[in-house]
Amino acid sequence: VQAPALPPGWVPEVPAGAPAQGQPAPGQPATGTPNQDDDNAIGAYLLGLWGLEDTVVEAVAFHHNPSLAPPCGLSALVAVHLANHLVHASLGDAERCPLDARLIERPDIQPHLEAWMSTGAMALPQADKI
Repeated sequence: VQAPALPPGWVPEVPAGAPAQGQPAPGQPATGTPNQDDDNAIGAYLLGLWGLEDTVVEAVAFHHNPSLAPPCGLSALVAVHLANHLVHASLGDAERCPLDARLIERPDIQPHLEAWMSTGAMALPQADKI
């Protein structure tokens, strides 16, 4: 499934007070080096600008650390977090995106985790055909 493309040349308007391109956000160190949190922060920001639902924005924003998000039950956030871990684990890089310990201990998740991870792992070879 592919998302519809944005119109050519379309760029979201940056709100007043946002850091200039290449500059750190207020209170953030100027490292000049992207890190794993950049993709979720920038993605969530753009999705919010584009008016997507909060559940989608939260799934992107918190997929590395879902226990930091407001409680949401079984959601897109849980699915994206598990999928992110599965993909990295399949590439031998599971430690880069570990499972959130508080999330996987929840009573609505823990009993199903093994089956979900097994099912997800079986789907990985098919993912490039979607």
